Amino acid sequence: MHRLLPTLALAGLIAAYGAWSQQRPVGHYLSDLRGQIISAQRPAATRGNLLAIEPALTPHDYQSIARLHLKLAAHLQQARQVGLLTAHTLAVFPEHIGSGLLLLGEKREVYQARSLPQAMHWLAASNPLDFALALLQAEGSPRAVDALLRMKAQGMADAYQQLFAGLAREFGIPLVAGSIILPQPQICAGRLLAGNGPLRNVSLVFAADGHLLGPPPVQAAG
Repeated sequence: MHRLLPTLALAGLIAAYGAWSQQRPVGHYLSDLRGQIISAQRPAATRGNLLAIEPALTPHDYQSIARLHLKLAAHLQQARQVGLLTAHTLAVFPEHIGSGLLLLGEKREVYQARSLPQAMHWLAASNPLDFALALLQAEGSPRAVDALLRMKAQGMADAYQQLFAGLAREFGIPLVAGSIILPQPQICAGRLLAGNGPLRNVSLVFAADGHLLGPPPVQAAG
């Protein structure tokens, strides 16, 4: 009986940890949707214009695609209201805005972390099996970060395409999506796919109807 109690206690702890790692509650968070127009010079009716968007994002904005879409759409809507958005506008989003999708659908501890290393720790702790498998495939340095990016790569790629294709369709403009780090990214049948090779920093261009334009320009991550 005395030997059985530690075994039962250990089994209980493992079960509790497994249940905790599966919980993904999306908490309430009031995001600031205000923006600032740096240049208010309106485009001529027959000419296009370049609209650079630099949103101030927090980890909480990455809790869900719907929340991030709301934040980015608010900037495009503001540009439309002041006449900066026309059928000839090309919108450009900043580098690594897609890499933040690593945080998508995670536990509240990730969003409340006080530093990036702490957030990475919680990411690994809340996805133990996936992280362990990805760590075996990691090629870059630091290996833990490489593994985390591989662990969520295809989910990040799908969310990235859904987000920016949706914004292009909603506002009827072509846009250059901000970059995202993925292992060996490629486009197959109009879908962004993550492979198994080295991590690459990729940025895609979406047409006004949400379709991808051309092959992805990539560069080495880091």
